[in-house]
Amino acid sequence: MNSTTYRRLTQWFAALAIAACLVVYLGLRSTQRFTDVSAHQVQLIQTSESIRLLQSEIDTATSMITYTGDMGWEKQGQDAYRRLGLAIHTSAQLLADEPIDVSKIQTTSAQLITTEQQAIELIRENKTRAASGLLLSSTYLENKRIFNESLSHLSKRLNDHQQALKDVFEREIRTVTLTMVALILMISYIVYRMYKILDRLLRFQAMHSQIAKRLSMTNNRPQDESIKWALEQLANQFRASSVWLCYREQGPSPHLIRSWFYCQTALDPGTTTSITRALHHAQEDSHGHMQLETAHKTAAHIQAFEAATIHLPDQYEYMLALLSTHGQKPHWSDEDWYVLRGVCESLTHTLERRKYILELEKFASLDGLTGLFNRRQFDALFEHEREHCLQSPLASALLMLDIDWFKKVNDQYGHAVGDEVLVKLAGLIKQHLRKNDIAGRVGGEEFSVILPSSTAEQAMETADRLRHRVEFTPIPTDAGDLRITISIGVTLFRRDDTTIAEILKRADDAMYASKQNGRNLVTLG
Repeated sequence: MNSTTYRRLTQWFAALAIAACLVVYLGLRSTQRFTDVSAHQVQLIQTSESIRLLQSEIDTATSMITYTGDMGWEKQGQDAYRRLGLAIHTSAQLLADEPIDVSKIQTTSAQLITTEQQAIELIRENKTRAASGLLLSSTYLENKRIFNESLSHLSKRLNDHQQALKDVFEREIRTVTLTMVALILMISYIVYRMYKILDRLLRFQAMHSQIAKRLSMTNNRPQDESIKWALEQLANQFRASSVWLCYREQGPSPHLIRSWFYCQTALDPGTTTSITRALHHAQEDSHGHMQLETAHKTAAHIQAFEAATIHLPDQYEYMLALLSTHGQKPHWSDEDWYVLRGVCESLTHTLERRKYILELEKFASLDGLTGLFNRRQFDALFEHEREHCLQSPLASALLMLDIDWFKKVNDQYGHAVGDEVLVKLAGLIKQHLRKNDIAGRVGGEEFSVILPSSTAEQAMETADRLRHRVEFTPIPTDAGDLRITISIGVTLFRRDDTTIAEILKRADDAMYASKQNGRNLVTLG
């Protein structure tokens, strides 16, 4: 995971955590608020109902005492007044935000209690008429009216407050609900964005792994085929119209050495040339991103461009580029650039590893001094050619050649000069061979050449031409120009040859026959 992706995921995760905390906070706050408001509403309803019932109870007690003279109602009326006083006190507390004046209720209540106690005393003295007159007096009735109206007003205030509290709470519930819905939608969006980032990251990692795995098996299939497959995967994943892999020489004026590309739709030669020219002049900015010159970009009709570069220590670089030449203009982000760079690293590693393996194979199969095949590789090719001859109507020939008096060259001029002679002779052998001929150094100064599909006359002609060229070509060395001759033995492959040793022996015997007959000769064996 690159730093940009990690930073974006961290930001989204932080937003998710904040949104979740807000949801939890609002949920807890709403629950507490609901509990408090519900309890307050219950108190308001209970207090209002208590006032109404106590008011009715006081009226009943007063009436019963007045008209029946039953003193048993005295205690009930006093208890009702006491409880009414507590209910009024509770109302004042519940309406603390809306102060009310309860002094009128308390004053009239005290006056009513006093008048009623006087009436009770008169009843005890059997002065029922006087007690009735007292309770039916205009003063008592006025106080009673004021008392009842005050209680009714207080009860209405309690009901109004309860309704207002209910309205406020309902508005709060709606607000909290909308807020919660918004936060849940926000959380859903954040989760969706995180999912998209992770999904994109996983898809790119899977693609990267597939490309790396496919490229790691390049030895089993053509290299260019695997590279084109990798470029096709990138084109599909990034919705690019074409993907290019370029091998360039670094520097202010980069030189494009080789390129591979995959296009969703076929490009005409002119567009291909324009794109190649644009990529040839692409320059890297301070942030590691490649930039195209406007003129080249316009000429190639490039709508969108993104590229990553991997620098090699030998002043060369690989550039992997995404291009869009269609009407659409995809937006490639920093995460895409990091993925592109990772794939470019895989491609670079594969190509460089393949090049290294080929160099190792070359060094392992070639003679380090002359550049011809060494004995091990030559014998393997020799055996392959023998088996091929068994299936072919055409014969092949083997040349064995040895430098005449080469020991004298080493003894007189030294081994360094002798090595120069060997290198020059190898060069002359290469010049006289066809593309499908095989030459190898099989001993100190001994060389072998396989001539596929050759008759005895053709083989003798080739051998004599080579002998003649060596004889009349001076070899420049540190000791001056030297002249050498070679003795050559020639033989043909036979169908009854079961091993290459049999062929080698015939050619070797023919070569020694050339030496015994005076050297600088070609002998057919």
